[in-house]
Amino acid sequence: MRDCDGINERARGGARRGTGFVSVHADDVAFACVGLIRRRVLPEPYYLVTVFTVSQHHADPDLSGMPAKEVAKIRESEDREFARQLGLTYCGLGLRDEPDRLLSNAGAFQTTLEAVRARLRGVIDEVGCEAVVSPWPYGRRQHVHHRLVHQACSSAFVGSADVDLFLVDDQPYSRRPTTRTWLDDRCYEPFVVHLCPDEVRAKLEAIAVYRSQIRAEYVYFVQQPLPEDPTGQPSETIWVPSLPRAVSMLDLSEPARATAGLG
Repeated sequence: MRDCDGINERARGGARRGTGFVSVHADDVAFACVGLIRRRVLPEPYYLVTVFTVSQHHADPDLSGMPAKEVAKIRESEDREFARQLGLTYCGLGLRDEPDRLLSNAGAFQTTLEAVRARLRGVIDEVGCEAVVSPWPYGRRQHVHHRLVHQACSSAFVGSADVDLFLVDDQPYSRRPTTRTWLDDRCYEPFVVHLCPDEVRAKLEAIAVYRSQIRAEYVYFVQQPLPEDPTGQPSETIWVPSLPRAVSMLDLSEPARATAGLG
């Protein structure tokens, strides 16, 4: 069951507009690309599309012993508050967060993959987005849900005639030196956008909305520069499809262009 707070008011059959930011769980988009969202580098309006919205997992000791349904409500309320603060319309796909089941059962992985693909394509068509942004999963030890959602987005949107798939730096995982691997694909061009101190502070404030999920190591990693970056500045990376249509969507005008360059 989907839960979407609003629909793009485009005419039926009219031109698509807007961007859907796919969050694997409540909080993943906050870690990955708050800077890019605040700079409005892709077409508006913006939608937050959270896949696994029914979750009892948390990092808050005050929630220990709380019924799973109540924890799930808290996580969803944090996600909605993040969307409100950043100017995104919230869309939840209503899928259950069950990583252990997916890791132990190949059939369950495939069934869930197909469900995620269908629901993502359905909600993106419903709101009429022309662009989708999804985290690029890094490393062999990456969370099974991140790998699954990346596969679902790729199968749903790569090669699509009407929607372009952009990929973003899946922080904090990408800042762990033992797990990071770069996307090496001639079909995508990477742009590294450096964040000034004010933007880093704004990103940390946005992350802080997810009070039930905050871990000190995550906050530490999102403030770290890429090891090979000579500027030493925190940054976010977006991979852009090497298509004239997609490249024309990306707006790296000032102040973004002053701090952005090909990776």
